[in-house]
Amino acid sequence: MTNKLIILTGPSASGKTTVGREIMKRNKKLEKVITFTTRKKRPAEIADRDYYFISEQKFKEKLKKEELIEWAKVYNHFYGNAFSELERIWQEGKTPLLIIDVQGALTYKKKLPWSKVIFLKPDSTDDLAQRMIKRGGVNQTELKTRLETVQKELKIANKFDYIIPNPEGKLKETIEEINKLIKKI
Repeated sequence: MTNKLIILTGPSASGKTTVGREIMKRNKKLEKVITFTTRKKRPAEIADRDYYFISEQKFKEKLKKEELIEWAKVYNHFYGNAFSELERIWQEGKTPLLIIDVQGALTYKKKLPWSKVIFLKPDSTDDLAQRMIKRGGVNQTELKTRLETVQKELKIANKFDYIIPNPEGKLKETIEEINKLIKKI
């Protein structure tokens, strides 16, 4: 297989998006695969860069047409990735970087076992809770649900190729470690 696929995953608020953006700045051969979602855009996000924000009806049309290689319903919103995005990036001579939740990463590992998955491991669930609250968009019920999910995700981290700690206040070190790893993949 000449095509590569790198997946960055971890619990909600583990720093996937931040780490992914920084890695792409340092490695011009990587290009982010843009995920389709039915959730609302967060204040800091940019449509068609961070996500393709679409209606639930349009998402279901994509499912019906079998355009998505993987999809999931996460926290009452749909997320999915189109195979055409991977092909487009490969045709440009680049390596797709998927920044997705743990559930999606497991699906990719089953469908494309040659893909390389990097799991971002947080210091603690308390750190994640603070990050979730800080970025906004979660009520107490959703926060509780997300933290319960985090516990389950941490237990299955060993199913992935690499586990990289992402301790609070050590972002630069985390990015450097992942960047070195990607160069070896």
